[in-house]
Amino acid sequence: MAGLDAEKDVRRHSWLRRSLATIGALAVATGFLMVVILSGGDLSQSLGAAAGVSDIGKRGVGLGGRRLRSAAGDEDHVHVCFCTDDTDLRALVVAIRSALASATDPTRLKFHVVTAGELVALYKEAVKKHLPGVPVDVRHSTALQNRIHSLMSFRDTSRARRELATPFNLAAFYLHDFLSSRKSSKVNAKRVIHIDTDTVILGDLAELYDMDLQGRTVAAVKNCKLRMEDYIDFEVLHSFGYTRFDPQGCVTERSIFMYDVQQWVKKNITGTIEDWLVRYRSSKEDLWFDGMSTAPWMLAVDMDYLELGEEWGCQGAGRESMTIPESQNLRRSGFD
Repeated sequence: MAGLDAEKDVRRHSWLRRSLATIGALAVATGFLMVVILSGGDLSQSLGAAAGVSDIGKRGVGLGGRRLRSAAGDEDHVHVCFCTDDTDLRALVVAIRSALASATDPTRLKFHVVTAGELVALYKEAVKKHLPGVPVDVRHSTALQNRIHSLMSFRDTSRARRELATPFNLAAFYLHDFLSSRKSSKVNAKRVIHIDTDTVILGDLAELYDMDLQGRTVAAVKNCKLRMEDYIDFEVLHSFGYTRFDPQGCVTERSIFMYDVQQWVKKNITGTIEDWLVRYRSSKEDLWFDGMSTAPWMLAVDMDYLELGEEWGCQGAGRESMTIPESQNLRRSGFD
């Protein structure tokens, strides 16, 4: 078994190196570095689709340049959500284009972008110009944005990057609320997928959307090269009376995840995340560090998720810098 595991590791790392090389070429073409999400499907097909991303703009996004239309209802669509208030939309455009290029049935994909109210017009214009023929639902909710903002606390001592101090860093935990916030265009989604915008998607997102959750609420990447203690101060956590979490427990990434809306609401995952945000704000010491959303996400979801495997994600590669644990993780994976 040890030999087989080692062989799997070699194959996986080789896969990642080849894929990141492809992303490097795409990054040069588009002028920025992107995180990569790798599907559990066939690599050659995924990379072949990704290689066609740069051609999509020439022929028009969609099916042969035609507008993407589907007779599917909300429950049959694959609802893919992005949350951002960045005015540089190149990453978002690449993410959507690559998702379409990698999809077996692009007509199933329904894209939603959650942003600030004052940016809606800009986003719609960018979508019209750079994603012709692709129906992208751009939406906002001032009430939800204010609610999230009221729960946020930024501390210089936390080592978090200041650009993370935005409601849209936490909006991923309110996707079903944003999708149902407008009565005139309410989306009845059974499941939703969240993906960070700095992403090139090399696999069919329908595979993730249709996945058997085996009774779990969430599907997410389990990263055992980072530990919970890399993000959470367990002395402070214990002072709140929570002693059941394992400091050596694996990190649950949130750069890509899918959740069952009914289960999420039933178990009040959003409310639990908010409770952790309140505890952080009330604590004299930093309850967590190196981020603002990963720790409350992990504490709220706990073990209620289906493990996607490391091949689904490559967290942090789109940033200008990394934390020491993240850089050590990258080196252990074979990248110098």
